[in-house]
Amino acid sequence: MEAVGVRLADNLIDIHNLSEYQVILMWPVSDALRTQRVLQFSKAREGYKLNWEAWHRELNAEDRAQLPLKELNRTRLYFDVRIIPIRAADLRRLCNDLDNPEGTYGDSYVGRFMRTHFYQVVADKWDEYEYTPLKERESKRAEEARVWYESVTTKPTQLGRRIARVFRTSGLEATYEETLTSGYSSVRADIFIKRPGSQKPKVIIEIKAFSTEATMPSSIKDAIKVTLRRHAQFAGFLQRQ
Repeated sequence: MEAVGVRLADNLIDIHNLSEYQVILMWPVSDALRTQRVLQFSKAREGYKLNWEAWHRELNAEDRAQLPLKELNRTRLYFDVRIIPIRAADLRRLCNDLDNPEGTYGDSYVGRFMRTHFYQVVADKWDEYEYTPLKERESKRAEEARVWYESVTTKPTQLGRRIARVFRTSGLEATYEETLTSGYSSVRADIFIKRPGSQKPKVIIEIKAFSTEATMPSSIKDAIKVTLRRHAQFAGFLQRQ
């Protein structure tokens, strides 16, 4: 009971420390079309910062009239929101047998994961990275990953558990399904990263494990809207409905 109490206390956030948090939407993709659909909402060269203008263009007239856009934009800036595609092929060999918490994976696949754009941003190493555009090449590996990915889109919790473990293997402090509570509301991090020494030392990762067919501009736009609203409430920029 004491250990549980300590953990809960750790997650009761000092309101003044909310600026230490970064929010990242992790979006697995399994082909070039879906990669481009996610990329259109980010500024890849700038570490996949959320492209506010691109997101705003996707809003319909009703959304533009009714959404609290000033507060959502403030949230984007405050939490330095990113949206990052990651190829299913870079996850597949790490994420087999997801129902087994002790499922194994090879060190070489961890190394490949650590070279992804997603990892470089999460590990706060983007400024040291020599940028090359993310591309999804047609190959047997990509096709096998595409089939695999469609089988795990219904297992976001298991996916988060495994990826958090991979992060720990890489040397980062990571947990999954963490509930974080401020003085205003709570949010759930699918993966929660601590990286002491960074300007944003705490990272909330939301896994957007959408099926290939569901990865449409409209669904990406709506997912971003939900994330911005949730964290606007978390920071007290919006009241909970």
